[in-house]
Amino acid sequence: MQLLEDRIRRDGVVRDGGVLKVDSFLNHQMDVVFFSELAKEFERLYHDCGVNKILTIEASGIGIACVTAQTFGCPLVFAKKNKTLNIAGDVWTSKVHSYTHQRVYDIIVSKDFLGPNDRVLVIDDFLANGAALTGLIELVEQSGATLVGCGICIEKAFQPGGDMLRSKGVRVESLARVKSMSVENGIDIIRIFDALNDTDNLKVAVEETIKQGAMASGTISYTTSPVHTTAKFVEMVKELKQMGVSSICIKDMAGIMTPQSAYDLVSGIKDAVDLPVVLHTHCTTGLAFMTYLKGIEAGADVIDTAISPFSGGTSQPATETLYYALKELGYDVALDEKILIEMANFFKPIRNDYLADGTLNPISMTTDTQCLTYQIPGGMLSNLLSQLKMMNALDKFEEALIETPRVRKDMGYPPLVTPTSQLVGSQAVQNVLAGERYKNVGAEIKAYCRGEYGRTPAPINEEVRAKILNGEKPIEGRYADTLPTDTYEKAAEHLGDTAKCEEDVLSYIAFPQVAENFFEKRREAEEKVVRYTITEA
Repeated sequence: MQLLEDRIRRDGVVRDGGVLKVDSFLNHQMDVVFFSELAKEFERLYHDCGVNKILTIEASGIGIACVTAQTFGCPLVFAKKNKTLNIAGDVWTSKVHSYTHQRVYDIIVSKDFLGPNDRVLVIDDFLANGAALTGLIELVEQSGATLVGCGICIEKAFQPGGDMLRSKGVRVESLARVKSMSVENGIDIIRIFDALNDTDNLKVAVEETIKQGAMASGTISYTTSPVHTTAKFVEMVKELKQMGVSSICIKDMAGIMTPQSAYDLVSGIKDAVDLPVVLHTHCTTGLAFMTYLKGIEAGADVIDTAISPFSGGTSQPATETLYYALKELGYDVALDEKILIEMANFFKPIRNDYLADGTLNPISMTTDTQCLTYQIPGGMLSNLLSQLKMMNALDKFEEALIETPRVRKDMGYPPLVTPTSQLVGSQAVQNVLAGERYKNVGAEIKAYCRGEYGRTPAPINEEVRAKILNGEKPIEGRYADTLPTDTYEKAAEHLGDTAKCEEDVLSYIAFPQVAENFFEKRREAEEKVVRYTITEA
């Protein structure tokens, strides 16, 4: 039913644990006028079934069931949870497990109100695991009444209840079927960051994430500089809160956040907004365990860890280590120690295989304190080495390290995270190899200086920008506002049958050369497929 689907998209909210909240219109605050439209649809579906009784369960289904009963012109009976003194005589009874309240209820209906002459339509607001409906159906069967079917407002189609009941021959009609509590491919929390911490660049992604029913985690790209202060980050968090994010993530990609900095920033955020705070850092510099502990002391709600075989170095701190430490400190850590051990044992031989075949570089698993000086994340460091190796200039590595923070300062102190880390690192290498700063400049650095990436944390060095742009004027306002609105349509038309899905078109828009190369190789692979049929001689 399109009317209900649109209302869910507009007013529904997804909470942790896969709970869809529609209490603004369905089961707490009830939009009775809206209910009448839903009831008309139930009546259309079951109008020729001789329904003479509506059955539901207290309490959230009573509202829609009552309006449905009025539409059918028949009584409504609702099953009560636990027997009360005002129910006299014998009752039909069954048991129902409530996922929401995590308890088992005895539900009852007086035998006076349900009997062999009744043709029953069961109505409920939600169908997930099917526990409530199963209990209601048992009451109908006990009474000798005829079950016409079940009318459901919202069915969580990704849970087994609907399929289970239909497999038993029960007619189930759901006005809206939610195939995922998340976005299309099953991700329910999306961390959204911008390399410059420009909140204007986050708005569309946050809005679309919320619209698709996922939880938007507004993310700070953590760094240090004369312009990156706790107060500045807190102001950014307040803007993210206004956008409607469901949590705040502090993303320390280089592992440079000190324990005290973590304590101060988490405390500042907690004082400013009432949102869960996620702390994400790497072990690159060896600070991570201490940083997490101080962040937790300040009120951090979530920390990112890695199972021990793949922890440390440029990865996250070990899950097991923090589990033991936090448990001893009195924190409620809801993890199963046995499962953690099983996971670690499973991944140990995989790690060893990756080390043996070169997929995993042992250097990435070690501590490198140079990040504290140069703020170069592990991925950026490996890119620097790779570029210098290709140029047979590994002897210039130390010079490139020294040049990197200089370029960063010139560029307005961008956090060194994708893609600005690559821009700054590549330019530092170019400066060192050329023997002259900004003699050779790549296209992306020019785009950065034009303003295509957004607002920089601090102004770009004007002398440097003038040299890079060579008379070209920077963009005034947001670059995104200058882009055409029909980009997708034109890309889809250009690709034609080459694009197999929406993702292909989007890939082409973002990375045209890479995408076209991929499409060509995919086509070649498809042409090499040999199809044959075996028939009996």
